[in-house]
Amino acid sequence: GEAAAGPRSTRLRRAVARLSIASTASDETRGAAQVDAALVALALKDIRRRSRVDLSGNARAKARLGAAAEACKRSLSGGTQAQIAVEAEGADHFVTVSRASLEDLARPLCAAVRSVARAALRAADACSPGEASALEGARCVREVLLSGGGCRMPCVQAALAAELPGATLHFGATSDEAAASGAALYGSLMAAGDTSAGGWQRSGAASARRRLPRTLALELGGGAFLPLVCAGSCVPLHRKMPLQVEPPAAGQRLVLRLVEMPPPPPADDVSPPDGPPQPPRAVAALALHACDNAPGESGLVVSVDVTAEGACRIEAIAAAAAGSDDEQAATDGAAQSLGSLSVPAPEAVAA
Repeated sequence: GEAAAGPRSTRLRRAVARLSIASTASDETRGAAQVDAALVALALKDIRRRSRVDLSGNARAKARLGAAAEACKRSLSGGTQAQIAVEAEGADHFVTVSRASLEDLARPLCAAVRSVARAALRAADACSPGEASALEGARCVREVLLSGGGCRMPCVQAALAAELPGATLHFGATSDEAAASGAALYGSLMAAGDTSAGGWQRSGAASARRRLPRTLALELGGGAFLPLVCAGSCVPLHRKMPLQVEPPAAGQRLVLRLVEMPPPPPADDVSPPDGPPQPPRAVAALALHACDNAPGESGLVVSVDVTAEGACRIEAIAAAAAGSDDEQAATDGAAQSLGSLSVPAPEAVAA
């Protein structure tokens, strides 16, 4: 998955002159950037232990450590040992990292990759080649295309291979090359259809997935909103994203309003709006309660699942910060739910 966007899985369905997306799943809280942050935390701890130097307050040294950690991660994709080197406060500091240590730090990412792949398969009613004989009638995923720097890590590839036994993994292309290849495939399939039809008609024939007619967002206070699902999003979908609010303290509750945002004006409408803008419409309230078992250095993550009919389930989860001592324990244990709500499907979901 991408370092910035986290692991993302899309299940494509291909036919003659037809390409559609069967399901989409993503986790924006995990990615290769979190592995880099964990490597930096490991290096800071090792330098503090061996050299009695605390670089945690040195912004320039931490920036250099971040670049060195990314280079170390790339080296460990092909080797078994690498070094993180940084010059700071008049001395050179070296930290040796083994592939086993990197894979231990990357366990939360690998767990997220498996979870995202599982969610995409479930939403698309698909299975791996190893399960095809047991699940009669399910579509079978035989090939997986990987893109992004995090996919170079052997442990990520092993996690996908374990989740999709029998499927062939294709990797090595950069994210830009993968996007260009996908656009070329999409265009070739449209061009192979009815050439007498206009571009919009061919595009509509190539994308037959249902779309959500409304935008749902959480009101964070102070006029700020966190969009959860946007109008026009293809369904079904699953995604996770950070929730930038403080977790409720013990004995307290935090209530966030779920609102439906007003539709944007048409793209070709350049006339000034008539009257004041429409305010968001309240749909429901998400009540968050304190959790005694939440990780010490925790933040909030919101998980969103939308069915093909447009029904939506939203859940807030306590998650440990990347690189913290509680991150692995939170990954190995059950998710700490702080609250959830279900929103029924709207009257119509556009085809």
